[in-house]
Amino acid sequence: MSSRIPQFFQRNKTLTCKHIGIRDIKDQSSNNMKFIKLLDNIKEITSMTLSPNKRFLAVCEKHKNDQNAYVSFYDMKSGFKQIKQSINITELVTPFTSNNYNSSVIKDQSHIMTSQIQSPQMQQQQQQQSQYSHSSQKTIVSMSFSNDSKYAAFIISDGTDSKAVAYDWFHKSKVFGQYDFPKQLIKKITFNPKDNHQVCTSGNNHWKLWRVQELTFKPMQQFSKVPQNHLFTDHAWLEDDKLVGCTAEGELYFLDNFELKQFVENAFNTDENLMHVSSLRPFSKGFFIASDNGYMAMWVRSEENNSTSGKQPYDFIRKWCPPSTKGVKILGMTVSPGEETLAVACKNNNIGLVSIKSIGLNENLNNEIKFDLVCRGFHSGSINSIDIAIQRPIIVTCSREDSTIRLWNYFTHSCELAREYYVLEDMAIREAAKPLISVAMHPSGYYMAASFIDKIRMYHILHDELRHYKNIEIKNCQKMKFSTGGHLFFAVANKTIQIFNSYTLIRITSVGTYPLGVSDIVMGDKDQSFAVVSPDGQIGRYKTLPKFEVIKEGLDKSMEFKSLDFIQPSSDNHTLVVTGSDGYKSNLRIVNNKDQIQGNFYIDDGKFTQVSYIKTNKNKISGFVSGTDKGNLFIFSNQLDKIIDQISVHNGEVTRVIISPDNRFLFSTGSDGTLFIFQIGEQAIIPENIGKNQVQNMLTEDDKIDDMINSIVDDALADIVLVKKNEMEEWQRKQDQLKHDLAVNKKKVEQKLLESKRKYEKQYEEIERQKDLDIQDLEKRYEDLKRQKDMQDRQNFEAMKKMEMNHLNAVEDLQTVYEKKLYIENSNYLKLEQERLEMIKYYEGKIAELSKQNQDAIDKLLKEFKLNLLKVQDEYQDSKKTAKNLQDIYEKKLDQQENEHEDEIFEIKEKHKKDKQQLESDWAELQTIQKELKTNKKMLENEREAAENLMVNAKKKKKETKLKLEEKIKQIKMLEQERQEVLDKLKKRETDLYKYKFKIKDLQKSKHVLTHRTTEMRASLEPKEQQIENLKDQLLNLEKVFEKQMQKMNQLGEELSKKQSKINQLNADLSGQKESTSEKEKTILKFAQDVHKIVQTKDEKSYVTGVMKLNQDYVMSQAAYQDLGKKKDPEALEELDRQLRYMERSIATLKVNTIKNETRTKNDIKKRTKENTQLLVELNSIKFEEKKLKTEILKKNKVIEELEKGLQNMKKQHDDQQQSQMDQTKNIDEMDDDGAQRTGSAARNARDNSMISRTGGQMGKGVTPFMKKKENLEDKARIMDLQITKGPNNQTLGRKRCSAQPSTPNPIQSFQWVFALIGSQRQQPLKIMMDLMASSYKLIFQQLVKTL
Repeated sequence: MSSRIPQFFQRNKTLTCKHIGIRDIKDQSSNNMKFIKLLDNIKEITSMTLSPNKRFLAVCEKHKNDQNAYVSFYDMKSGFKQIKQSINITELVTPFTSNNYNSSVIKDQSHIMTSQIQSPQMQQQQQQQSQYSHSSQKTIVSMSFSNDSKYAAFIISDGTDSKAVAYDWFHKSKVFGQYDFPKQLIKKITFNPKDNHQVCTSGNNHWKLWRVQELTFKPMQQFSKVPQNHLFTDHAWLEDDKLVGCTAEGELYFLDNFELKQFVENAFNTDENLMHVSSLRPFSKGFFIASDNGYMAMWVRSEENNSTSGKQPYDFIRKWCPPSTKGVKILGMTVSPGEETLAVACKNNNIGLVSIKSIGLNENLNNEIKFDLVCRGFHSGSINSIDIAIQRPIIVTCSREDSTIRLWNYFTHSCELAREYYVLEDMAIREAAKPLISVAMHPSGYYMAASFIDKIRMYHILHDELRHYKNIEIKNCQKMKFSTGGHLFFAVANKTIQIFNSYTLIRITSVGTYPLGVSDIVMGDKDQSFAVVSPDGQIGRYKTLPKFEVIKEGLDKSMEFKSLDFIQPSSDNHTLVVTGSDGYKSNLRIVNNKDQIQGNFYIDDGKFTQVSYIKTNKNKISGFVSGTDKGNLFIFSNQLDKIIDQISVHNGEVTRVIISPDNRFLFSTGSDGTLFIFQIGEQAIIPENIGKNQVQNMLTEDDKIDDMINSIVDDALADIVLVKKNEMEEWQRKQDQLKHDLAVNKKKVEQKLLESKRKYEKQYEEIERQKDLDIQDLEKRYEDLKRQKDMQDRQNFEAMKKMEMNHLNAVEDLQTVYEKKLYIENSNYLKLEQERLEMIKYYEGKIAELSKQNQDAIDKLLKEFKLNLLKVQDEYQDSKKTAKNLQDIYEKKLDQQENEHEDEIFEIKEKHKKDKQQLESDWAELQTIQKELKTNKKMLENEREAAENLMVNAKKKKKETKLKLEEKIKQIKMLEQERQEVLDKLKKRETDLYKYKFKIKDLQKSKHVLTHRTTEMRASLEPKEQQIENLKDQLLNLEKVFEKQMQKMNQLGEELSKKQSKINQLNADLSGQKESTSEKEKTILKFAQDVHKIVQTKDEKSYVTGVMKLNQDYVMSQAAYQDLGKKKDPEALEELDRQLRYMERSIATLKVNTIKNETRTKNDIKKRTKENTQLLVELNSIKFEEKKLKTEILKKNKVIEELEKGLQNMKKQHDDQQQSQMDQTKNIDEMDDDGAQRTGSAARNARDNSMISRTGGQMGKGVTPFMKKKENLEDKARIMDLQITKGPNNQTLGRKRCSAQPSTPNPIQSFQWVFALIGSQRQQPLKIMMDLMASSYKLIFQQLVKTL
């Protein structure tokens, strides 16, 4: 509710309501509820669903005077906070297909309009289409959340068409998919639990899967073997993407991967008429189904059912129908998170809870299923009567629509008792015949009256039933009322108010005449008066003390009164607050005893239906509460000058409003079948002109009396109920039987305890004997272990000494070998360092040569680039010249074309001038015509405006005359009605006068007879009065006897409870002793098995450890002594324990030390042996390498000598060839030959001198291996140079080729030379050939690098 309500009223709890209520089903004792207040403009809630994580609640709404569909989202874990309020879904989606069709029709028909004024047929058609498109109410029929609770899917329907919508409400508040179903009603939509973009829809002749993408629903594969010509009422997703669907014909379809796996023709497995499946709800083991006649059934997977073969995927388990749901449609079901309870919502406003465990899966299926109604049920129709007890916190309500009476405890907020009244079992006649009319509660709370169509029945309220007491023969009594003291009973019958003694049911008198009946009856202060109102405008006030008489009877024919209440205290104690309407407006009045209006309040929207006066207990501030036909409660100040608060409560008319006797609670009932309970706040709204001191002074003696009256309601009286004597005797008999059974069981338990004690004592003695024997054996074992330990200590000491000596000797040997190894490695390092320096010098020279060669190659490339650049520039110049020539040619052609176009343009201009002159003449003519038309048009418009003004004035006059006629007709009718009423009243009065005259005569006759009879009765009553006094004395004696019996009963009950507690204690002790005996037997068996294992072992160590473990587990452990109930013997066992611990510690330390020493020595020996073996291997490898190098040096020296010999031979051959060539060319060119000979001889001499100098210098100095390798390489390079100059047949090349390529030999020729050299050296040893090949390959590689 709103924040304003706690100022005057605090909503406490309700049973059912227009708003959203949250109830904890586990807390059935208090029935507490929490509420989410909705906005005042909300007309109806169409659907509601919780997210899978139980965090969010979505509510689909209809608003007043609005055709759109709305959704609100609430956070359940943050105090039901509204996250998103009333989102208009219809605005976020495209219009319905019917709307699109209508707009397209209007667009297509727009070309028919030939003038500004449309034809009347066209206007009617457009009005009808616009009404059709806008008048249809959009409602959200179904809604579901995705598995992650971030998306929502809706089905919106307007009665003929449907639309599916996918909405991202959590992040973007955006529609990401929609689809239209024209002229098709879809009932449900659900998300795939594993895919947020896969949706399933079902409805009339429809069941399909969809993929939501690209802002639409795209159909997926159709279900195979599933006919679409059924009304699918519900469907659900099962595990592993499986689907189950149900139809109105009672069929079930089980699908897996779009294929039909199982079909069930009758979902409830009955041979009777097929039951329509109305709802379906899955859970972890299967699903539940419900029908429209109150039946429910359970299906589970075949793996969960032990009694089936598993041929089908799902098995039928059981169906049931509780009596409270028989013949009632089940609207929906849900399963609790722990799958303990199934909640069922019925069409008659009841909510049922089924215990899933009581259904009995894999158990006895004949057990009774536990089914409970929340608060024991609710009304399913309008509540037309309510009354309250004074002493007990009990209220009674009745509904004529469902013919039920319900008694409610407004402290525990639960239904204590309910009873339904009907004429016949046939449902068709039963619904038509509704016998119940009204109820009234006696102030004691143990007595009530109920009026039916045939009579009034009085009932005693027992703990489990309404026991019929007596009847009053009054038919169709609309209103009944008990006085505040409970001694009078008022009933409206035959247009009068009949007053009875509520205990004897003897009619006392009758008051007033009300032709249209009585709307309401209220009692005055201290039962001194009462007042009534009627629908025909009558207000009656009557006295009850000292006798029944009329105070005031007023009549206001213009009013139709509905309800009234006394204002207490008032100046005359007869001031009333009355609600009613005068045909135009509904008003609330304060009327004094002279029918003068002291206060008045009108409302335009709605009518006042009920009113009640309120006065708070603490501050004594008063006010009024009034209900309306729109379901609202208005709270007024005590002068009706302002509205303090307004609360929207019921979904329909407020039928009754009453206040509790202690002024703490307000009750309101409505036509929606709901009962609201409000708590009246103690902090009332105090007017501004009244201070706190004035409020305290307002408390008088009368107020203190009121406080005493207000505190009369006793909470404990709700638990004190009436019980039949037979039932009490039956309970007493059962109690006696239970006592007897208790005594018998007690004797049996005591006998069993004695037997068990004897057994335990015997077992204890045997264990003590065995313990002494075990201690002796352990002492012997201890001595043997001590001796063995001393022997092991001596052996370990000797072994350690030997190990140390061996270790020292091995260390000395390793040190000598390591020193030798270091010396050899140092010498090798020095040699390698020298070779490294020499190689660095050699490679630096090579790098310098390569850089020179690279620079030459770069210069060549630059020259080539420059030449190519010059060529490209020449070509560019040529292309420029050709471009200029082409430009000149095209310019000439363009000049020719421009001249031709100018001639054509001139011709066209002349033609255009002629046409223009003709058009100007035509335009002048048209302008004259247009002016004439404009003048005519203005004339016509003026005439049309005058005609319209005349029409409007005529219509106004017509309306005024119509209104006047209607008012006059109404006045005539009212006058005729009044005339008829007056005539009727005159006729009635005349008839009544004749009747009264005859009655007076009869009464005078009967008066004489009655006086005579009274004298006789008084004489006869005197002895009966004495009998009555005697009976009273007997009653007092019986009450004393009853009190004594009750005290005895209480004492017996206390003794029974004490004995029951003793039995429970004995049972607990017995179970504890049984457990201890079983544990002792287990320890004995374990001890015997351990002893058997130790005896069978042959190893002494394992034997010793086993015995020690036995000592620790069974002798030294605290549990052993606790079981025996003794303390440890310090003298006998402590010394043994100390010695055993010392021995164990010493053995453990010795073992650890020996293991550590052994591991250390082994590791040291292994390391040193490895190092020695490595040193030896390295020494051997060094010696082998030294020998190998020496042999290689000798071989290479031999090769060098042979190569030098070959070089000398090659030189001689070369010289001979040159001389022969010189001789041949002398005759051709002597001058050139002389120069060539000089240059050749100079070159040869230089080369020979260089070789001689090199060889001579080398021979003089010390030759190193590096120098030898370098000489070999130089010699091989010279041989290559010489061989290049020769051809393949040892022919010299020409001068031109030698001069062109002096430093870039052909790699192919070099390969030929190498293979020729190899062929010539075949007779040489293989080692020399391999060396030559290696050196030749190196040279070839160097030459290739140079060429590149």
